[in-house]
Formats: sequence, C-alpha cells, structure tokens
Amino acid sequence: MHYLNNDDTYFTEFGDEIYQINLKTQEEKLLVGQIGEKNLAYSQDGSRIAYEEKTKDNRTLIREKDLGSGKERVFRASENSSLKVLGFIGDDLIYGVADPADAGRNQSGEMVFAMAQVKIAGSEGESVDSYQAPGFLVTGVQVKENQIILHRVKKTDTGLLVEASNDQIISKDAAGKESNHLQVVKQKMESEARKSGLNPDAPQETQNRLVIVMREPVRLGGARVRTPGEVEFEGNRTIVLHAKDRRTEYYAYAERDVVSEQNSPAEPVKQAYENFGQVVDDQNQYVYYRGNLQTRNQMMALTGAVEGKITAIRIRRQFV
Repeated sequence: MHYLNNDDTYFTEFGDEIYQINLKTQEEKLLVGQIGEKNLAYSQDGSRIAYEEKTKDNRTLIREKDLGSGKERVFRASENSSLKVLGFIGDDLIYGVADPADAGRNQSGEMVFAMAQVKIAGSEGESVDSYQAPGFLVTGVQVKENQIILHRVKKTDTGLLVEASNDQIISKDAAGKESNHLQVVKQKMESEARKSGLNPDAPQETQNRLVIVMREPVRLGGARVRTPGEVEFEGNRTIVLHAKDRRTEYYAYAERDVVSEQNSPAEPVKQAYENFGQVVDDQNQYVYYRGNLQTRNQMMALTGAVEGKITAIRIRRQFV
C-alpha cells in the first residue's frame, strides 16, 4: 500500500504497520499497528483504508480513514452483532453485519463467520446499498469493477453451513461513474506515395494512436505544461522508520517478478530454487541465488556382493 496526498504526506505499509511520512519535514508517525490482526482493507487508489478494532467489552468496530483529508469515521455494531471489513468498491466501504447465533461449521469442520447482511457505505457516510436474503448467509465477497460477487451458504436443520449459489450486487454509485482511461484509436493516414502524387491509387495507411479519455471535460485555459529548468541535489532524504518488533521480509525473484514474499526465508528459497531465481531481504542483501552449479557422481565401492547380487553402492558427489 502506497499513497501520497496533496499535502505531501506519504502513507506506506511496512511490515505489520502503516506509517505516515511528512515529505517536507521528513517526520514519520505510526498510523496503524498490528494490521495483520485488524483485517485491513484499502481502496484501489490507496486513498482510503478500513480496519477492525476490539472494544473493551470485546465487541468489534470499524475505523475508516480518508488519507487525503485526514477524516475518520467509526462504524459500531449494535447489541448482539459483529462487524467485518470486506473491502472497497471505488471509494465506498463494504462491510458485513453478523449475528453470533449464525456462526457454525462447514462440511470440513471449520468455523465460519457468516453474515446475514452486507452494507455499502459511501465516501460521505451515506448508505449506498444493502443486501440481505432470507435463508442465506454471506461468507465473503469478491469485487470485479462495479460488481460485488457474494459467496453464500445455507444453514441446515443440523446447524451445518453448506455452500449455496453466489449472488451479486451492482454498485449503483460505481455503475454511473466513468474513470479516466486509455483508449486505442485507429486513424487513417495518406501514404507518402499518395501525397506526392506518384501513386494516387496507393492504399491509405492506418495508424494506432493512444489517447487519454477524461471523465470530465478539460478546461484548456487551466492546463499547464511544466518543465523543470534545473535539478539540484538537496542532501540526503533517507527516512528511517522506527518500527516496533520489525520482522525481516524475504523476497523471491524469478523472471523479473516477485514469486514469493514472506517473513521467513524458507518458502522464498523454495520458490527461487524451483524457478531458477534469487532471494533478497528487505535491505536488498542476497540470501540465496540458484546458479548453474554442476555435479558429478563417482561410484566408490560396491558392498554386500553375494552370489552376484549387489546390496549397497557408495557414491561420492563431486562439484565441478
């Protein structure tokens, strides 16, 4: 997660914490700690985050922060209910409301947090949409563009939660919005031979142009083109985060992609070995590199030869 607001405050996820850094003063501050226990979610552009917290009476509340404006909203559960962060669709928060009585086990014997209601809260705090289907409980959601896919279960007479068909919500807010996007436009052009008159019947050439389609009309009078005249070195801008209980991160790279990211080197090394890659830590120090080391086996002795049968072979491996 990385986000820079208009006040030159930079937000980044580091280990199990989120920090805010003032790029002007180079001051850093812990914004959210132990995010692994708080079911953190953030919007696609990183401008909004939401996470869960436990109250003194062991109830769950949700905090939503607008990193651009600094505003914060708190969602509290009513009596005998719990809340769960499910994600974002655009700038709108998706969260679930569950009754502890609806909790149960699935066919594998695992406890399932089942929610009777799913709500969508707009960026200004207004209620955008809500979902509740009698006889069905929601266990999770998947967001695809302006569509929310709901994974559902049904409770049997014995209290077992079994899978049911998925349902969906089309976000009313997101459905009516368009975002800035790139579009390829085909443009016909006259060939040089046709322009010069050497070959008037020469076919027209087609050129692909990449254009930016804006969500709203652009006022040309307000557009500015800025070109830096000179770049000066202003000293070291390194910021050291004073993270608590910091854990080393290990990254496995293969074919220019990160194939594994863990707090332990075991899985990244395994992935690097299988994909002929390398492993570095969060200080960019090499931990493992799979090279092209060749080996050669040499038979040293045959033992236990009885009546022409060999019961053991001792082999020495040489690295060349």
